[in-house]
Parts: sequence; structure tokens; C-alpha cells
Amino acid sequence: MKWKWFCLNEFKCRCCKALPADAWMYVEHLVINVLDPVRGWFGKPIKVNSGFRCEDHNKKVGGAKNSQHLTGQAADICAEHSGYANMTAWKEANMEIARLIIKSGKFDQLILENVGENDLLPTWIHVSYNPRYCRGQVLKKVAGRAGYPALTTQEIEKLLGPNFHKVES
Repeated sequence: MKWKWFCLNEFKCRCCKALPADAWMYVEHLVINVLDPVRGWFGKPIKVNSGFRCEDHNKKVGGAKNSQHLTGQAADICAEHSGYANMTAWKEANMEIARLIIKSGKFDQLILENVGENDLLPTWIHVSYNPRYCRGQVLKKVAGRAGYPALTTQEIEKLLGPNFHKVES
């Protein structure tokens, strides 16, 4: 295992502690290509809220029937809670993690989860990596609303800033 910042237990199913061999392969790709580099750039701990999910657990948490968590391709992550003055500062740290992932260009799907009606500050970030193809899809989930709309051009510019450039791996 070539992981620097994460451990296997963080990605096991929360209800049954399973991580099948085929899912393990995808978790490995996710950590090596996305999570370890982003953690290094971010410079602070990143928490894995949810990694692989068995079908029962995915149903219990209301996951999509085709969720990438079922294959081990996805994780829900956030900044560790400690060390932030307030909720806004913590959500801004989550936003920085999202920026780093997007700027890396190495992801399949990123969802800013539980954002407000008029802001993009996520409570957590869903990120996935597929070794066969990466769509670079950026979506948001507004708290209390149905659906996962793509970010608008204006939202992407607001998120990444006018001097957007990809980080070097």
C-alpha cells in the first residue's frame, strides 16, 4: 500500500466493515490519484465520512441506486472539525479542499454537498475517481432541494477565482 495520509479502515463500510477485493482496487485508485495528493496540498487532516458502502448501508443512508460508493470509487470527505473558529470557517476549509480537487483535474465527479441556497460552502464533498475515465463533473446539492445540478459558469468562476490554474501533481 502506497498511501501517505489515509488508512484502509476509513474506507470500509460503516455498517458491516466490508471492503470487497474489487472495491479495494477502486479505493486504491481514489486515494493514490485524488485524496493523498489533495491532503498534501491542503496541509491539514481530511476526514473520510463515507467510503465503500454495501447495498444495505447505501439504502439506509439514501444513496443512489448506482452510487459509486457501491464500487469503492467514491468517498465523502471534509476537513477535520477541530481547529476552526466557527462553522463558516470549517465550510470554507471544505471549499478549499474542493478547489484543490478541481484544480488537480484528476477526478470523475465532485459534488458540493449540503450547500446553502445562496452560497457554495459545502458541509462535505463527494468525490469519485474512475481509472477508466474521469468526467471532471462538478455538481452541487442544495440543502432541502431535490437534484444535483451542475455548477454554472459563474459559480465555477466564483469557486476557482479569476486566476484559475491546475495544480501540478
